[in-house]
Amino acid sequence: MKLNYKRTVFVGFAFFLICSFWQAYDNTIPLILTNKFGMSQAWSGVIMALDNVLALFMLPLFGAISDKHHSKWGRRTPFIVVGTLVAAVMLIALSFVDNAQLKHLSDVSAIDDPAALEQIYDRQADETLLTPGGDKFVLSQKFTQEEFCQIRSQVEQNGSTVTNPDYTNYVVPARQACAWDATAKSPVTLVFFIVLLLIVLVSMAVFRSPAVALMPDVTLKPLRSKANAVINLMGSAGGILVLALGMVFATSAVRNSLMSYTGYFAVIAAIMLSALVIFMLTVREKEWAYEMQQQAVALGIEEETQEQEEAEGGRKLSVDEVRSLIFLLLSIVLWFFGYNAVTSKYSVYASNILHKDYNLTLIIAQAAAIVSYLPDAAWLPDWMRVEQLVEMFRDFYADFDPAKANEMLEKLELSPKAPLKSLSKGNKEKVQLILAMSRNARLYLLDEPIGGVDPAARDYILNTILTNYSRDASVIISTHLIEDVEPVLDEAVFLKNGRIFAHRSVDELRETEGMSVDAYFREVFKC
Repeated sequence: MKLNYKRTVFVGFAFFLICSFWQAYDNTIPLILTNKFGMSQAWSGVIMALDNVLALFMLPLFGAISDKHHSKWGRRTPFIVVGTLVAAVMLIALSFVDNAQLKHLSDVSAIDDPAALEQIYDRQADETLLTPGGDKFVLSQKFTQEEFCQIRSQVEQNGSTVTNPDYTNYVVPARQACAWDATAKSPVTLVFFIVLLLIVLVSMAVFRSPAVALMPDVTLKPLRSKANAVINLMGSAGGILVLALGMVFATSAVRNSLMSYTGYFAVIAAIMLSALVIFMLTVREKEWAYEMQQQAVALGIEEETQEQEEAEGGRKLSVDEVRSLIFLLLSIVLWFFGYNAVTSKYSVYASNILHKDYNLTLIIAQAAAIVSYLPDAAWLPDWMRVEQLVEMFRDFYADFDPAKANEMLEKLELSPKAPLKSLSKGNKEKVQLILAMSRNARLYLLDEPIGGVDPAARDYILNTILTNYSRDASVIISTHLIEDVEPVLDEAVFLKNGRIFAHRSVDELRETEGMSVDAYFREVFKC
């Protein structure tokens, strides 16, 4: 019984769609609300919370509807297709409304333009404003008109160009106040924008629950944890791709606070539609669900049929079950409440407070959150004690388990008090491996984990990898010592001259080539 990774990846395109959209939505909508419409952080936060409020009602509704839906394309696919199409179209529509609001700000929108700065000063000179850090100021008490009009978005500092703090602290809030004045005079654009947001959120709710339910529908129960890791990796890939596009379009640049998002949103919509096309061409939900049911019967695995699910769904829950369900749902609500509060406002915080590119910082954070990487070379500071390294990993990674790390150190009889530099080469590599494998990551990337150590150490390292990685995760091992790792491999990928030469399951390779993976490796790469 092995997971069909190819099928799972195709199913994962539904998660790719979700994460692509939400990454763009959470990063850009707060910027539009604050910079273009001049909303306070509090009110923009209220609007950004709409998706959570709608989710309380929409997600269970469309999940239940898809459970009972019957079509030649399956139960979930129609919802995924329709929801994606509407969301992509509405994303483009949002950019047009955004541009309409930008026209209302034409006299103050030019960056580093003295005439625009003069207009801003004249309108807000005697108003009490707030810096991004929350400090109150009156523009006329801080600057003369001439001084204010000379402020530029960027300044030279130590030979490099950086964001001017005076611009962020004083020009941006004053321009946002002008934006709010324009919104108050003509609120129709804002109302239209919020209506489109609601349509977008409903369209995404249409397929979020069906997309989550699709993988279990086509995957055997014992393999669902591993499949869940794959589809979540697909989702992370979608989020990271959107962040990379944000860097290309410079959506985080302070001087681009009044940029047009039409091009950016168009590219995001194109990516969503491309992923949808791949999904529609590759995923045969009804066929795969039937095959899964047949495999389950053949293997003696209990799987509920659609009819059984519907019958079970009509059963009245007991008092204890209702209470447990309420607490479970409440925990999910609170988790998403906190998560969305942070993610949806991070773009504003990183740009205005930290003066950092939120796209780059989020790419690093997302990669670090899901990937546990063991490099080939020694990289840990050797002046630190082992226990200090454990504490450092606990501080850096939320999924790090110090108890697991200390347990493995004890088995190896490695003293936590020992400085790393006092250990042998083999023990240093074991410490690095222990730290990497003590994380509950989605993906483990291990570069030559058994290189340069004796055979006994190799056995220990492989056993450590097999017994300590998260069962919901995937493990990729890069090595030239094929014979040692072959017994634990599911698939093999051969790279030659920087290209993929072969990618097959280990069983298929042995059957078709009539030799072991190690022998095939030696044949392919013989001198």
